Amino acid sequence: MAYQPLTYRTNGGDKMVVASGGELDVESGGSLKLAGTAVTATAAEINAIAGGGLSAAELGMLDSGNSDGAGLAFQDTQLSAAQLNGLAAANITVVAAPAAGLAAFPVGWSIWLDHGGTDFVQTNGADHLALRYSAAAEICELGTEAQCTALLEASADAALAGAVSAIAVPVAATAIDLDNNGAAEYTTGDGTLSIRVWYRTFPMAAFT
Repeated sequence: MAYQPLTYRTNGGDKMVVASGGELDVESGGSLKLAGTAVTATAAEINAIAGGGLSAAELGMLDSGNSDGAGLAFQDTQLSAAQLNGLAAANITVVAAPAAGLAAFPVGWSIWLDHGGTDFVQTNGADHLALRYSAAAEICELGTEAQCTALLEASADAALAGAVSAIAVPVAATAIDLDNNGAAEYTTGDGTLSIRVWYRTFPMAAFT
């Protein structure tokens, strides 16, 4: 009796067939390429996507161009005490500038204060943490003045979070910075301030 292998080439060698029960196993150090580009996702990552709960219709939308392409991303930044105390004069970038023709726009934020023992005292009643386009327009303030004061003068670790509801015109190819938009710096504080900004990147053609 003759047996047909479960993995074989058809006559002429133009097609590789993996029959029912056969396997294609790319061993460690090998690669699987599509049009010359190696597939870098691991088996675990591919399996996680397959079991991620997306329906066939949802997967079809992602693959069909019905998605706006502006997937949600985030960037984490940690400020030292010196950076926070000098924030009015030297803003800190919290979202990197996208490529030409694109604009980043924040949709939410969270900030955490790791208190170092001394509060960040506000010396001007108008001091406020804010997001702005670098050297350009302000996008939004982070919470209220009272919330910022409570965060920075909590005498303990503290946190604050919110969504961006402000309407601002996106600025192309420009980073988003954290700013103290008051007339004076914070003083005396120590510890660190960490911020996570969730954002989307849009083609500027959508706004012009």
